[in-house]
Amino acid sequence: MKNSILGILLFVCCLPIWNGCGQASFTEPSDSPTSGNILVIADESYKPIMDTQAFVFTSLYKKAHVKLAYYPQEEAYRRLLRDTVRFIVVGREPNAYEKSVFDSLRIKPRITTLAVEGVALVVHPDFPDSTLSIDDLKTIVRTEGVKWSDLEKKNPSVPIKLVFDNSRSVNAGFLHEVLMKEEKNAGFNCFALDSNAQVIDYVQKHPGTIGAISVNWISDRDDPSVEKFLKKVKLMGVAEADGMEYYRPYQAYLALNKYPLTRKMLAVSREPRAGLGTGFVSFMAGEKGQRMMLKSGMVPVQAPVRLIKTN
Repeated sequence: MKNSILGILLFVCCLPIWNGCGQASFTEPSDSPTSGNILVIADESYKPIMDTQAFVFTSLYKKAHVKLAYYPQEEAYRRLLRDTVRFIVVGREPNAYEKSVFDSLRIKPRITTLAVEGVALVVHPDFPDSTLSIDDLKTIVRTEGVKWSDLEKKNPSVPIKLVFDNSRSVNAGFLHEVLMKEEKNAGFNCFALDSNAQVIDYVQKHPGTIGAISVNWISDRDDPSVEKFLKKVKLMGVAEADGMEYYRPYQAYLALNKYPLTRKMLAVSREPRAGLGTGFVSFMAGEKGQRMMLKSGMVPVQAPVRLIKTN
């Protein structure tokens, strides 16, 4: 009997110690797919649609707090590799170097295609000719001092400048890949500003300039800022090659891949579990998020279904 009582007392005394050990070795996650705090980095090209997505997501899930920061695509990847953020929104998959870093960390990033969009080319609204082929664009970026008259266009004999938002942005990287991949050592006759909005303002004030911006900046016609932008510039039609049909970056031509400067919008995540990052990405790739992509002028990957009742 005496031994039994001692055994019970010893068990009771040890309970706090075991409980303390359990608490020290197990930490509950600080967030869930619909609650907590997260920092998301996106290329500035996606600012209009990302602002909208985050606003709606946090309005639906009151305990979710999403902070957005906008950096050029290359900087976004650098911060993802350094584990500063759990996921980023960019326009390309990891390159060879970035993949090697992920491999060294034994991380397999999850890549989710959120939408199809493109690079829109804009000119001054008074320019008489607003069409270019990819061959014309290659001539422009590879030839210093090229003029509109050199392309046999109706526009005046003034030098052509191609301007985009940032030298390390989605737009710059995409155009460099499309226009310079055959001549890696050629010059790149372009210059960069700090944002898509600055590109639009610059084109309005400098006739002869071509601006490269993301489609979602000028596609949502219900957005007053979009209407304001469209009064400043004119959309250019782009052909795959000389003699082929010209297409503007309208939603239907993006969906059919007829517009030559079409690309994808991607979420790249290193989140190891189903946290708030996973929840936000799932929301953007889900029905509500895809409807917002559709409204913004981008092409949703998952086409929203509309049910029509007929008699």
